[in-house]
Order: sequence, then C-alpha cells, then structure tokens
Amino acid sequence: MKQFIALFLCLIFLATAYSGRADEGNGMDEKLFKLQQGMAEKGDPKSQYFLGEMHEYGLGTTPNMDEAFKWYTKAAEQGNPLAIRKLSHRLEIENNAKNKRSADAAEDKADAEAERLAAEKEKRRAAVRAMIRERMKHPVGAPFE
Repeated sequence: MKQFIALFLCLIFLATAYSGRADEGNGMDEKLFKLQQGMAEKGDPKSQYFLGEMHEYGLGTTPNMDEAFKWYTKAAEQGNPLAIRKLSHRLEIENNAKNKRSADAAEDKADAEAERLAAEKEKRRAAVRAMIRERMKHPVGAPFE
C-alpha cells in the first residue's frame, strides 16, 4: 500500500511539473520511466503494469511491444487485473500498433510530399518575382496606352 501511495504521489508530482512544459516532455517521460523501472524491478505489480504501458506507447523509451508484454506478464502473474486484460487482448493491441505505425508512415510520406510541393510552388513564385523585377528594370516597348 505504501508503494502505491508513493507511486501515486510521484505521478501527481510529475504530472504537475509536466503541465505547460511540452518542450521538456521527453525529459519528464524519461525520469518517470526510470522511476517506474526501478519500482517494477523490485516486484511492484502496478509499476510493472505502468512500465508495460510506457513501453507500449513509447513514453520515456522507444515503443517495444515485446518488452511491454514482458512487463504485463510479470504484473499479471501477481494478479494485476489490468495486466491480465492486456494479455487477453494482445493480438488486438499488436494489430492496432502495426496499423498506427503504417498510418504514421503514410502520414509522414504525405507530409513530405506536401513540403515538396510547397517548396516547388515557392520556387515558381520566386522565379516569377525575379522575372517581374527584371522587366521593371528593362521594360520592352511602350507602356500601356
């Protein structure tokens, strides 16, 4: 019970410190990850479950489904109901992660294409500007009458 209270207080503290600091998010996630890892390695089932979540979603570490389910299994062996539920939905969770990775890759590809098109458009606009400037410097024929 004391470990749960300590974990809860740490999470509240970190959440409070994290709010409003999006640019420092990764550092806070890494600190929370190390805290969870230490408690999980000591055998705390709630910390083992939360460490699995952190591995699943890539909080403070790179996403790793095998490592996530390793920690879910350890927590489930100690009777953690959330971990037991995760294990029972393993295939669905892994498929969702694969689909998300595919969607993210497609989005990255679309973003890269949009950036390429925007750069191409800006290059054309710069060429037109340069051409107009040149014509202003060296007009050809009589002005509009």
